[in-house]
Amino acid sequence: MNLKPAKVAWGHIDVPKYMSCRRWYMKPGFPMISPFGDTDKVWMNPPPGSSYLERPVSPTDPQVSYMAVKTLDNKWISIVANYSIHYAADIPENTISADYFGEVHKQLKLKLQAVDGFVGIMSNGTSGDVNTTDFRLERNYPKEPYGKSKLIANDISDSIILNLKNAKFEAKPMFKIAYTQLLVATRQPSGSQVNTSKKMIANLDYATLTSIDKASNTIACAYANDVLELHEYQKSQINLPVQAIRIGEGIIGTLPGEIFSETGLMLKREAPTKYYFTVCLANAEVGYMPPATQFKLGGYETWLCTGSRMEITAEEKLRNALLVLINKLQE
Repeated sequence: MNLKPAKVAWGHIDVPKYMSCRRWYMKPGFPMISPFGDTDKVWMNPPPGSSYLERPVSPTDPQVSYMAVKTLDNKWISIVANYSIHYAADIPENTISADYFGEVHKQLKLKLQAVDGFVGIMSNGTSGDVNTTDFRLERNYPKEPYGKSKLIANDISDSIILNLKNAKFEAKPMFKIAYTQLLVATRQPSGSQVNTSKKMIANLDYATLTSIDKASNTIACAYANDVLELHEYQKSQINLPVQAIRIGEGIIGTLPGEIFSETGLMLKREAPTKYYFTVCLANAEVGYMPPATQFKLGGYETWLCTGSRMEITAEEKLRNALLVLINKLQE
């Protein structure tokens, strides 16, 4: 067993340059048709540099948050960090990789001159509507494999180490955990969606399908297949886990699924501590969980499928449940 007494410190620092909202309002003339034939008001991942770009839908959360852990004699044990971007996706095909998350661990260990037992952990924040792409083409990334991951990890690790100069370690931190499960409804396909999907699949010539583009017949058929899967196998309600962990001054909240930055920013504002972050895709994966207002705009993250299937008010219910747990830890 490697258990030993430890001390912890919390901190955060903004690193905004690698994140952009990927949901955009577009100017008239840009095709905005969903796989179900509806006209959306926003588009996910528009063509970079497009003349149709109007403005991003929502703000992003630029904060790198972390909890640092040392032994009482100042040897490094771990840094648990959190950042709200999607993965870098700069790996060769047919490769299994920890992406920039793993690179953060490698760089922290090297720069801190930590021993072999050190574990650097980069967790996924509220990044369901975020991309590392600058759609206005103001940012350039290295083209070679892993170059983007190393670039992002370098800035994150440097920022954490810089901020650590002001960190105050606590040798006997309070430790509390709160957990609940919430029964949340799923969205069910309408009768017309099911009938249309059956016709598409029945008459599908798979030999004609090409690359998956959001406006292509391929993507429409993929969604038709998903609609039928939901219709046949989906439960009407799912128990979703929500958890909060307090260690000393800071609190970590966890939510299942891919949560939007809007939710993470709201939780940080309302949490009764200046050190808080949300880990997403935690303890369950139920797809995108947009705030209810985002469903009125449409867009990829709201399209009904196995990757976006929870009820429209799911985000509010989970967020409120997590806030209850967070406040309970402060009692």
